[in-house]
Amino acid sequence: MELTKKVKGTIATAFVMASMCFGSAASAQGTATPQPQNQQQQTENFSEDELRTFVQASAKAMTVQQKSQEEMLAVIEKENLSFDKFTEMIQAHQQQKLKEVEATPEEFAAFNIAAQQIVEMQPKVQEEVQLAIEEEGLTVDKFERIMLAYQQDPAVQAKVNKIAEEQQQ
Repeated sequence: MELTKKVKGTIATAFVMASMCFGSAASAQGTATPQPQNQQQQTENFSEDELRTFVQASAKAMTVQQKSQEEMLAVIEKENLSFDKFTEMIQAHQQQKLKEVEATPEEFAAFNIAAQQIVEMQPKVQEEVQLAIEEEGLTVDKFERIMLAYQQDPAVQAKVNKIAEEQQQ
C-alpha cells in the first residue's frame, strides 16, 4: 500500500514540478487529457508482466524523483526561502498573480533565482526518469498509458496495488 501511495505521489510531484517549470506546455498537456480518457477501454488490457514492470519502473522513477526533490529543496533553502513561501509564489506565478504575493524584494529575487535553477534541472531529471523507466523494459508511452489506466480504472488500480503489496513482502 505504501509503495502505491509513493507511486501516485511521485507522479503527482512530477506533474507539479513540470507544470511549475514548463507552465503553459504542461497546461496544454493537461487540456489534452480527455482524449486518452476516450481510449480508456484500449488501455485496460495490460498483462500481469506489464503491470509488474510498471510497479518496478515506478519505484525506480520514484527514487530519481526523490533525489531531484531533495536537490530542488536544497536550491530553495540555499536562497533562504521556505518551501511554503516558494510554493505560494509558484502557485501565484502559475495563476499570473505573483505581484499579489506578500513578499519582500529579497524574497522575490530569491524566488527568481531558485525557480530558474530548478527549471535548468528539469531536462536532466526528465532524462533520468525516462532512463529509469526504460531500464525496466517499458517505453515512456506505455508507462504513461498504464499510469492513466491506474488513475482512471479501479480494476487496473486494484491489480497494481496488489502487485505493489506483493513486491513489498
